[in-house]
Amino acid sequence: MEYEDYEIRLLDAFKEARYAYWSAFLTINGIMLSILTVAIISKTITSPIAYYIIFSSIFSIAMIIYNHRSVARHYRELSLQTAEQIARLSADEKNEEENRSVSQGKWQNRREATCELLFISEMIAIIVLLFY
Repeated sequence: MEYEDYEIRLLDAFKEARYAYWSAFLTINGIMLSILTVAIISKTITSPIAYYIIFSSIFSIAMIIYNHRSVARHYRELSLQTAEQIARLSADEKNEEENRSVSQGKWQNRREATCELLFISEMIAIIVLLFY
């Protein structure tokens, strides 16, 4: 029983770390979006690079929100199943559920990687914007 408790704690820690990671992305993209939007509206910055940063921030925010909603939907679906219902699943149904979870995880990882690449490109764009 101790090993199962340890696994549960590790999964909880992983989930919390992932939420913190997504929260950090949401925060930094929200800050960039706010600052650059104000700068463009006030005509302080007129560079197309600023527009790129704004649109990539919006796209990153949308992907992170989608990831969060995807995980929340998955846990909500799991919580609606009783232990008895899960026990009655056939081997094929369990395999199908596992494959679906793996697929969702892969898509979440792809969206995260895209956000990371966008973030790197946003930082490069900000450096260019500062020295442009």
